[in-house]
Amino acid sequence: MDLDAAYVDRRPGADVWNCSIGEALRRTASIHGQHRALAWHDQGALHALTWDELEAEAERAARGILSIISAGQRIAIIGGNSRDWVVAEFACALAGTPLVPIEPTATNHECRHMLTQTDTRLVLSADEYRGASVLRRMRRLAAGSMNDAVHVLRLGEWPTVETLTDLPDVRASDEFLVQHTSGTTGKPKGAVLSHYAALNSARMYAHATQPVENEVWLNPLPLSHVGGSVAGVLSALNTAGTYCVLPRFTPQSALDMIRDAGVTVLGLVPTMLLDLLNLPSASRRDFVHVRIQIGGATAIDPALIERVEKEFDLRFLVGYGQSEAPCLTMSTLADSAEIRATTTGHPLPGREVSVKDVAGNFVSWGTPGELCVRSEMSMTGYLTATGKIAPAVDGHGWLHTGDLCSMSEDGIVQFHSRLREVIIRGGLNIYPAEVEQVLNEHPDVVETAVFGVPDVRLGHQLGVALIVRSPISIEALERFAAKKLSMMKVPTYWHLVDEFPRTSTGKIRKIAVYEHLYPN
Repeated sequence: MDLDAAYVDRRPGADVWNCSIGEALRRTASIHGQHRALAWHDQGALHALTWDELEAEAERAARGILSIISAGQRIAIIGGNSRDWVVAEFACALAGTPLVPIEPTATNHECRHMLTQTDTRLVLSADEYRGASVLRRMRRLAAGSMNDAVHVLRLGEWPTVETLTDLPDVRASDEFLVQHTSGTTGKPKGAVLSHYAALNSARMYAHATQPVENEVWLNPLPLSHVGGSVAGVLSALNTAGTYCVLPRFTPQSALDMIRDAGVTVLGLVPTMLLDLLNLPSASRRDFVHVRIQIGGATAIDPALIERVEKEFDLRFLVGYGQSEAPCLTMSTLADSAEIRATTTGHPLPGREVSVKDVAGNFVSWGTPGELCVRSEMSMTGYLTATGKIAPAVDGHGWLHTGDLCSMSEDGIVQFHSRLREVIIRGGLNIYPAEVEQVLNEHPDVVETAVFGVPDVRLGHQLGVALIVRSPISIEALERFAAKKLSMMKVPTYWHLVDEFPRTSTGKIRKIAVYEHLYPN
């Protein structure tokens, strides 16, 4: 290989667990059974489960699951973050029933697609989410248009099993998680992660923080995303630490958890950090146990990093990953402030990482190109409509991330932009094509162009320019979008235009659209 090629091999010496997540749970409980595993607030008081208690509850839930469906059949979970969600995640791992997380704000249209594509046989649903009934909606959906074989249970209410049968043997290579990520063609795609991939992605991520005994993790990202279910829950598992459950982020609820649980590692996106910094009741004393804050859901302002480190007296690390390849890079405690503020850090162990040009050739150190990864810690592939898993790597086994990056000779990755136009809004990845496809279904809409509009608090808001056939109000379009898209995918800024600037091949020049609408 050319010595000037932007390529790093972090496989040698990687401290991996070659087992299922259920087996990792058993190992942790056998060694650290009395350590606190979960912490949550209820009626203002802090409650907890030890690893022994969590394992026992997850095993009971796994047996209940297997009294309804068989190992290998998929389970969907829909609801906000909760202790029962975490128990269900481990129960699925023990039962060998792959997990399909669904955002509680997903519309019926989105839910139907995900449940049908994955051939889900059991749905575990929270009662409600932010005042809206979720359980009743899922039962209606299952009864009205889904396969009769789909069962819907209230999350946390497990069937009682009289006969204790052995749980199945689950391999590290078995399917653990189907994470839906919006596709550039407009349809959400199911990225399939094995037990090995999810467990060890989190393991490398956790070990990069140089964990201490009794680590306490507060990562309030949704459990319906790998940022919560993998980087959050499984990091606590890998360190025999505590995962703090925050049903809904508010700056005060986060501060209460930091104080009461003795949080040592934070995983907050910039939006959350800004809210905490602006909370009058927050002081440096509240963060006395916090060692590290890990961010990375969007581009992070260096001034924010400096302010957080100064006001909270902690170390700010920056990470990067995606549903298809979680926890891919992260800065280290030894990195300078400049590296931590301007890059996404180093490739984490267990992977080969490279930067390639459009022809698939390695570029030189420092040259921008597409970031690629080759590792068993990446997804197995995308789930197809036929139920098969289609590999998503090139002929040499490289997964192309779709992100424009460069890598220095020191192996430090710098993110430049997203090749696939993904917009990050408050930590959630949104693809314009998915939103455009829905808006184009409106009978009065001719064509749309969705783009990101910079926002100090959320990173980006969604903007859309539309050509319409006949006069229609923005309010009517907003109502139409809200019926088919989850809240975070509904555009904030709407613009009616007469025509779009186009390339020679007829494609809309979105940059030109944006610059015309936002000249400053």
